[in-house]
Amino acid sequence: MGNGPSLDNVSLDFLKSRPSFGLNYMPIYNDLLDGFLPTYWLALDQHPTEVIQSLPRDLPKFIPERKVKTFEQANDQARRKDEEEPYPSLVGFKMRDMKQPAAMGYGSSLIAAAHVAGAHMEAKRIFLVGFNCEKAMRGKKPYVMGKVGCPHFYDPDHEGKPMKGWCNQMGIYAKWLEKRGQEMINLSHPTTCTSVPQGFFWDYLEVE
Repeated sequence: MGNGPSLDNVSLDFLKSRPSFGLNYMPIYNDLLDGFLPTYWLALDQHPTEVIQSLPRDLPKFIPERKVKTFEQANDQARRKDEEEPYPSLVGFKMRDMKQPAAMGYGSSLIAAAHVAGAHMEAKRIFLVGFNCEKAMRGKKPYVMGKVGCPHFYDPDHEGKPMKGWCNQMGIYAKWLEKRGQEMINLSHPTTCTSVPQGFFWDYLEVE
């Protein structure tokens, strides 16, 4: 679950019907989704990890392994003082040891979450929602990206980072999953990322 405004175009029944990764700041704005919370939370960047204490204590939190030690030290100090651990339910993962396809980088929390779900959890099908970022535009200088970025679901005025190669990387990963008998589908509408096969959530809504 990315933070794009297209989250507003996805049914809550669909989101509740299967395990989900909420990325970055998304879980603390759950009031915009009628109190919905994801099954897991994942963040790569330093700033989103600062919201850990604002998240439910029993919510599994995925962060890069290199950051786990810092939080574990805080937990150890709290234990020595007979205090409640400030950073519970942390799961570390290695950035470069994910059974990933050759030359695949991360670039975004969304790609990292897809890696955890696909490579580690071996999900048969991975859906992308809230992934409606616009493609970055190149500046006048070679390899300089423009200011076209990712609007956020919780803050329409937020100027996000440019897409860079995220969309292309997701397409590469989708093809890698396909070779393993797995599937990735982008259910974000509107979206400019067409490198991943697209679909509509209602085609996958589980109806009793």
